[in-house]
Parts: sequence; C-alpha cells; structure tokens
Amino acid sequence: MTTKKNTIAPATIHRAKKAHKNKAAKEATEATPQPTREPLPTATTMPVPAEQPTQNHREEAMQGETVSLPTAATTRLSALDAALRVLAESGQAMSCQELIAAMTAKNYWSSPKGRTPAATLYACFLREMKTKGEKARMVKTARGKFALRPSM
Repeated sequence: MTTKKNTIAPATIHRAKKAHKNKAAKEATEATPQPTREPLPTATTMPVPAEQPTQNHREEAMQGETVSLPTAATTRLSALDAALRVLAESGQAMSCQELIAAMTAKNYWSSPKGRTPAATLYACFLREMKTKGEKARMVKTARGKFALRPSM
C-alpha cells in the first residue's frame, strides 16, 4: 500500500509568501516615524557692488578699440585647428595619423587620454566638409589624406 503525500498547490504557497511580505512592509512603514518638514529659509537680498561695468568687449570693439584675439600662445588649440596649422606648414596632403604625430611633436595639441585621436580628427574633417561643403577649410585628396583647400 502506498501512502499519499500531503501536497499544497503552488499558487497557495505564492499567495502566502506575498501576503507575508506585504504585511512586513506595512508594519515597517507604520513603525518608522514620519520626518517633520521645516519651513524653507526666506530669501535675503545680496549687496550689489557699487560699480558695475556697462559695456562688454563687443561694444568696445564697435567703438574702435582693438580687442586681442586668442592665439596659440595664450590658448590651447583644438585638434581641428592644430591639424589645419600643420597642413598649412607642410603644404602637402597628410593622413590623420601623420597629423596627430606632427601636432604632438610641435606641441600644438596632444590627446587628452583619448584612445583613437586619429579617428576623432578624421570624423571632424568629414563633418566640416559635409556641413560647410565648398566653404570647408580642407579637402580630401585621396583615401585617408587631407590637404588645405586651395585659395579661390
């Protein structure tokens, strides 16, 4: 003779576990006190400096005064500007790998921990040629080679 095991339906077990979790969560939220909200501080006025400049650099330039433009000695060049400078100095078409090496050697630009600076420069060249069209500063001469656009 075989004995019959007592079995409980899996759905019943699932419902019991879910009810136990819900009860425990409800008790936990009821037991914790709700924080009291303090009123926000009221705004205070800040003192205003007595002398405020009324003109900016653009207005000064319009009045005939000269404004110095940033140069390589005062500011860092972007990768694109440094590559164009190298192309202008070399006078020949170069690949992006060659441009990156030349820019680093001449201290015009160095990659800020980038793993693929040549690919980034290549993408910059293609983006400028696509957006500016005939007004782009560079032209693609061969596969992977770029040169400055000849003056019109």
